[in-house]
Amino acid sequence: MKIVCRADSHTDAWWIDSEAENHVCYDIDLFNEQSYRKIIGNSIVTANNEAVLIVEKGSIIIDVLLNDQPIKIRLTNVYHCPGLHYNLMSVGQVKAKGYTCSIKNGKFRFMNSKGAVALIGSRNDAGAYFVNTSTNFSNSRSVILASRTGSAKAS
Repeated sequence: MKIVCRADSHTDAWWIDSEAENHVCYDIDLFNEQSYRKIIGNSIVTANNEAVLIVEKGSIIIDVLLNDQPIKIRLTNVYHCPGLHYNLMSVGQVKAKGYTCSIKNGKFRFMNSKGAVALIGSRNDAGAYFVNTSTNFSNSRSVILASRTGSAKAS
């Protein structure tokens, strides 16, 4: 699944991308300050061949619903690219952490090693899968969909 996403304004959705080598987020407010590390001189190349500057890398937490229950998803080694207007969740990074994925009945599912569903993405009219974030939840459980360590496809 290759996503070519052109957005005029920021979206809180997280696009599930099987070709993205790294998670990418535009919103500085989602990053954990303790994990935030500067990256100098690297960029990512989007599916429509645009180079976008990587400013920093760190961990983030997003709030989503799973089966109508609020959960917090933690992603690590996320690139901060303020020049993008959307967020990408890398299937490869999630799978490297031991999760599997499946697509069935218009839903994209990440499952843990025991087969329990950890995250569900929906398909839009254009056929792309995404996870919508929600407002902060005070009593939610956490799921870590962390990335592998290593470098992104940078130029």
